[in-house]
Amino acid sequence: MKLNKDCIRNLLLAVESEPFGKEVTKHTFDNISFTDQYSLEEIIYTTQRLIEANYINAQVQHAGDEVHNFYISSLTWEGHHS
Repeated sequence: MKLNKDCIRNLLLAVESEPFGKEVTKHTFDNISFTDQYSLEEIIYTTQRLIEANYINAQVQHAGDEVHNFYISSLTWEGHHS
């Protein structure tokens, strides 16, 4: 899958805009305005790449081979300065 730079930007901005201590999850993405622009697979793929790049503090829960949910708690130092 190709990494979408617009999705990266929107995801980082969404996490940054949440109040301190509130997690962004797969299930709360319905309330974030940009999610209609990207498939769930694209958002999950972007989340996984941002974890690898150390841009977000997050956990991904798997159910077999599928992502069941993810929990993004905050941006890291690198995420704030990207």
